[in-house]
Amino acid sequence: MDNNHGPSRDLLALTVLALLSEQPLHPYAIQQTIRDRRKGFALGSARALYRAVERLGAAGWIEPAETTRDGRRPERTVYRITGTGREELGIWLTQLVEVPLPEAPTFESVTSLLGYLPAPDASRALRVRTVGLRSQLAALETARRHLQLELRLPRVSLLELEVRTATLAAELAWVTAVARDFESGALAVDWDRWWAEARGVPAPRPCPASGPAPPSTEGETP
Repeated sequence: MDNNHGPSRDLLALTVLALLSEQPLHPYAIQQTIRDRRKGFALGSARALYRAVERLGAAGWIEPAETTRDGRRPERTVYRITGTGREELGIWLTQLVEVPLPEAPTFESVTSLLGYLPAPDASRALRVRTVGLRSQLAALETARRHLQLELRLPRVSLLELEVRTATLAAELAWVTAVARDFESGALAVDWDRWWAEARGVPAPRPCPASGPAPPSTEGETP
C-alpha cells in the first residue's frame, strides 16, 4: 500500500484498520459496524471494502486470523491488525490530524463568485442554504443521541459528529451574516464601475431609469 508515512485520502482503509485495532472482524462485520456507527465517509460498495482489506493485507498491516462458516453461508475470513499495522495506524492518524491538507470544497470555491449574482439573488440563495444547514444540524444531534444513548458509544467515538456540528454551526453563522450584508447593500458590486476605477478610466454613465423619457428642452432658452 502506497502511504510513505504521509497523509492519505483513503479513509475507508484507515477506518478498516482502526476498527480492526478494536477486535478481529470479517469484512461483513466491518461494513455493518461502519453503518451502525454512522461513519458515512467510509461507506461504499462491498467491492471497495474488499479492495481496502486486500491492500492492507498486502502491506502487512492486517492478516487473516481464522476462517469461519455459518451454516450454508460461504466461508468468512476474520482479519486482525498486525503489530506493524498498529504502528502505522498511529502514524497515519497523527499526520492526518497534524497536517492541514489543501482542500477546496465546492461551497468554499463558489463563494468567490457570489459577487456575480445580483445582491437579492445571492441573499436569497444564502437564506435557502441556512435552511439546509439547520436541517443537517438537527440530523447530527439525532444521530449523536442515538449513538450515545442506545449504542452507548464513548464520546471519543463521536468526535466526528462534534467537529461536523461545530463546522456546520460556524458556517450557518457566517452564511447568515453574509446574507445580511447582501441585503444591506454592503456587498453590492457594480462591476462596470469597479473595472473602470481599477483601470483608471472614467466610470461609465449609469443607465437611465426605465420609464417615460423626460420632456425635451431643445430650443428653450435658459
